Amino acid sequence: MRAWSLLALLLVGCETQTTEAPAEAPPEATAPTPLKLGLAIPSYVHAVAWVGDGTGAFDAHGLDPEIFVMKGSSASMTGLLAGELDLALAGGDAAIKATVAGGDLVVLAGVVNKHYHKLIGRGEVDAPEKLAGHVIGLPFYGGPQDMAVKFALARFGLGYGTDVEVKAMGADYARLTALQKGDVDAVTAAAPPSMIAELGFHVLGDLPSWDLAFPYMQLVTRRSTLAERPDLVRSTLHALCDAMETYKGDRDGSLVILQDHLGPNKGPPGEAYDTMGPGAYAWPPDPDAGALQQVIDFLVESDDKYAGRTAAEFIDTSVLDGLKAQGACGG
Repeated sequence: MRAWSLLALLLVGCETQTTEAPAEAPPEATAPTPLKLGLAIPSYVHAVAWVGDGTGAFDAHGLDPEIFVMKGSSASMTGLLAGELDLALAGGDAAIKATVAGGDLVVLAGVVNKHYHKLIGRGEVDAPEKLAGHVIGLPFYGGPQDMAVKFALARFGLGYGTDVEVKAMGADYARLTALQKGDVDAVTAAAPPSMIAELGFHVLGDLPSWDLAFPYMQLVTRRSTLAERPDLVRSTLHALCDAMETYKGDRDGSLVILQDHLGPNKGPPGEAYDTMGPGAYAWPPDPDAGALQQVIDFLVESDDKYAGRTAAEFIDTSVLDGLKAQGACGG
């Protein structure tokens, strides 16, 4: 009995010494952070968001993006203020207007700091001075294209709504169709040169080529989002900067991604990319304080609530500056 007991103890001891400790469970993968990103309109510059999604730039920075095409910059600001969007690529003029009206919006980066749309005419309206007494079509009132028309008419010495009637009439395709039919005499358009020539239209004002800065497409968020969710803001801006570089460097790959988002009514894809695509980007994407100030100065002419406001009030480059210091975003 004693021998069997001793043998049993030895076997138990051996089992105790040879039993391996349970392996530690692998750390759970961190779930990506949801991102609600708004685009003011579908265009070849706003398309950087789709390029970022299609190439994995957002995923690389821990984001799970949901991209919304809004009905203009004003709608984008409404979406931000309502909490329906986290960030938006939209006009800086709309951010200024919404903030002065009581919103807490702020411009983080200036992706396109010049006008994007041309002013084109039909038939006898083949020169700026011939716009008097005619009608200009734009997508909606209050957006960057409305501002572009106001800047252009001011340069031409014509009164907005007095010398020239202005109508809101929807997307690019609808405006070009209305121009073809003669429902209006001029429109704002981001059509490539071959498309304008093929339709027999005349360029009255090539605003993108003018020496006139304009905050056409800025990255905008709420100040509360910047304060409460800085990691989301930083990751989004970093991903967009990476996407901008990819978009500039990989023309063919980018166009493959965009074929599901931008239709033929924007013009031949290759020409649209070359004339209205990533070549319009500012790099680094610094907000242009002068462009924002020009908008403020223009707005104060018709509304004194903008008097005394400065561009610096609407800009916060702390996140962009931090990324540039790390070598990202053109730093």
